[in-house]
This record gives sequence, structure tokens and C-alpha cells, in this order.
Amino acid sequence: MHRLCYWIWLGYAFFASALYLLNLLVFLNGCNGCVLPRINISFGSILITFVSLPVANVVIYRSIKLLCDLFCADIDKMMMVLVSGGLTNIYLLILILFIIKTESLLKYLKCDFKNLMKKTFLAFYFGWTWLLMTIPLFIICSIYWKEFLIALGQSKIIDIDIHDQYLIRHFDQIDSWWKISVMFMEVGILGPLVEEFCFRFLLYRFLRERIWPLVAMIVSSVVFATMHFNLVAWLPLFAMGFVLVHSYEYFRSILVPMVIHGSFNMLVVCSLFYSYNFAK
Repeated sequence: MHRLCYWIWLGYAFFASALYLLNLLVFLNGCNGCVLPRINISFGSILITFVSLPVANVVIYRSIKLLCDLFCADIDKMMMVLVSGGLTNIYLLILILFIIKTESLLKYLKCDFKNLMKKTFLAFYFGWTWLLMTIPLFIICSIYWKEFLIALGQSKIIDIDIHDQYLIRHFDQIDSWWKISVMFMEVGILGPLVEEFCFRFLLYRFLRERIWPLVAMIVSSVVFATMHFNLVAWLPLFAMGFVLVHSYEYFRSILVPMVIHGSFNMLVVCSLFYSYNFAK
């Protein structure tokens, strides 16, 4: 049975990866004729957005911790991380929408939504289709990148602190439905919404006006992976960022990468929940 499952997975991974890579090659062949409309975004707005990303998270987390200590509130660290992450995303969403408004980008945002909003289910159809095509790539990147880092650390060439992201390392502390609900809201809805506006709608479109689209896709993906501040997740996040920006350019709608991003995060949370609660 295990052997059959292995061969099924191998066949699916090969077919899905080949299909996506073929799609990517066709896309790159006509990359100079990318179809997203040209827009003008100031460097100042990009700078404010990306400085706010880490600063807001630290400030909000420390403020919550200070309030908890001040009022002697019995809240564990995981709950503080989840609440501060959610509040940070809400703050960033408000900031990004304000920037979009002041930069006169509302008509372009409306255009992005209008492309698929008439038939919203198409965004989910395209998003889930692309997710099924690219999940094997994410898994392969995750496995081999972590093995590479372990081998690099063991070789004594460089001292590497290998650890997963905080929520993954401490998922066993998600011990209530309240925490699960907050986490689903944060990683499945708010996080993807904010990050797609930030990395795809603002950063990618800013870069795309100034450099070749393929280079803009790569640079925005590098920034996306790096801004998560986790070495173990860097290559899988880079691959994911590239798929997301590719889907944005391909479908001309920010809804599609939002669906891919949110659905992938949900799958990760569900798999972690299963492994911690049922697979033992």
C-alpha cells in the first residue's frame, strides 16, 4: 500500500511540475509582452511599506506584552504572537490601502479585481489549479534546501542556526479552538491579503516599471522570501513568491495569488494540526 502511494505521489509530482514548468517556459518566451498596465508608484511609498512590515510587528508585540505585564494578564506567548500578528496585518492593510489611495492606484486595483470578480469562482478555480501544479515544487524545495543547510552546517564551513518558523516550531502550543481560529484568520486571510498587496501589487509593479519583468519577478520573490526572516524557509518561500508573481502577471488579477497564498497556508496549518493531533 505504501509503495502504491509512493508511486502515485511520484507520478503526480512529475506530471504537475512538468505542466507548470512548461507553462512557465511559454510565459517567459513572451515575457517582454507582459500585459499588466503600466502604473507609477513612488519609491517613498514602497520604503514606508517595507519599513513598517518588521517595525509594526515588533512594536505591537512588545506593546501587548507590556500591557499583559502591567495588568498581570495570564496570556501565553503563543497567544500574544497570534494576536500581535493579526493586529499587525490589520494595521498594514489599512496603511497599504491608504498608500494605494494617495498614490492614485485605486483604478488599477479595481481593474485587478474586475478581471475575475464577475465570476469569482474562476479566481478559486485558477488559484487551486495552480496550487495543485506547484505544491510538489514547494515540497521538493523545502526538503532539499533543509538538507543542504544541514550539510553546510555539519561541514563547519559556516555556522548556521537551523530552525523552522516560530508558529511551526511551537504548533503544539495551539491547544484551543480559539487559537486555531485566530491562526486560520491570520495565515489564511489577513496574511495573504496584506502580503499580496505589498509584494505583488506594490513592490512588483514598482520594479516592473524599471527593470525587465523576469528580473522584477525574481527580485520581488527574493524580497518576499527574505522578509520572512527564516533561513530554513527561504528557498520554498522564494519558489512560492515566484509562482505568486507569475500567476499575478499571467491572470492579470491580484485575486488569483491571494487564493493560492491563502489556500497553501491553510493546507500547511491543516497538515500541522493533523500531525500533532492524529498522526501520533
